[in-house]
Amino acid sequence: MKAEEKIGYKKQMKLYEKLGASWFQKAVFLLEKTEYKIVKKINPKFLEKQDKRWEKRQKQLIKNAKTEEERKEINRKINCAKLRTHRDFNNSKNRNYHIDNNNPTEIYSYLEWNKQVHIRGLVKNGIAITVATLGIILAPEVLTPYFIAVLTYEGISTFINLECVNLQNYNICRYKIIEDKLIERENRKIALEIKEYKDAAELVNNQLQEKEKIPTFDEIIDSTTTKEQLEQLKNVLKREKIRRNSEQQKILAKRIN
Repeated sequence: MKAEEKIGYKKQMKLYEKLGASWFQKAVFLLEKTEYKIVKKINPKFLEKQDKRWEKRQKQLIKNAKTEEERKEINRKINCAKLRTHRDFNNSKNRNYHIDNNNPTEIYSYLEWNKQVHIRGLVKNGIAITVATLGIILAPEVLTPYFIAVLTYEGISTFINLECVNLQNYNICRYKIIEDKLIERENRKIALEIKEYKDAAELVNNQLQEKEKIPTFDEIIDSTTTKEQLEQLKNVLKREKIRRNSEQQKILAKRIN
C-alpha cells in the first residue's frame, strides 16, 4: 500500500474515533464476554443446536447438487462453518471483531459483511421511524403511545447500528493499514504448512468433504494410509497444544496483573 493511502486511512480512523469507535469497541468486547458467559450457562447445548441448523441448510443444498464435486464442496463449506462457530464459542470471541492468527485476512470479509448487516438495519430503522412519525401525525390519539414506543425503540436501535457501522469502518481502516503485512505473514504460513503438513492437510480436507458431519479425531486417524500422514497429524496436535497453552498463560497473566 502506498504511503498516501495509509495516511488517508489513519485520518479516517481519527474521525471514526471521534464518532465513538474506541469506547464502543470496549463496550462490544464487554458485551461479548458477558453474552458468551450467559449462553454457556443457560444454553449448554448451544453448539449442538447450531450444528443442527447448519445440517438443515446442508441437506437443502445437497438436494440441489448436480455432481459429486458439488456435494463434497457443500460438505466442506458447512463443516468449516461449524468449526468456525465452535471456535468462536469455545474462545468466547466473535469472528467479526477478532483476527484469527491462523487466517488473519479472513476478518476483512466478516467486517464488510457485518457492516452491511447494520446498514440494512439502518434502512429498516428509517422506514419504521417514518411510519411511526406519520402515525403520530395522522392516527387517532389512542395510538400515539404505541408510536412513541416504536420511535424510542427504533431511535436506540438506530444509534447502535450507526455505532456498529462506524466501528466496522474503523476496523476496516486498521486492517487496510496492515493488510500487506498480514497477507505476507499468511502466505509464509501457508507455504510452511504446505511444506510440513501437506499430507495431513489433504487428509483432513478429504474428511471434511466426505463427511456430512464434522469428522471426529478417531475418524481422521482411521483414514490415514501412510506413516507420513500420521506423523504430520501428531505434529499439528503438538503445535496446537503449545498455541493453546500460550494463549491460556497470556489470559492468566492479564488476570493476575
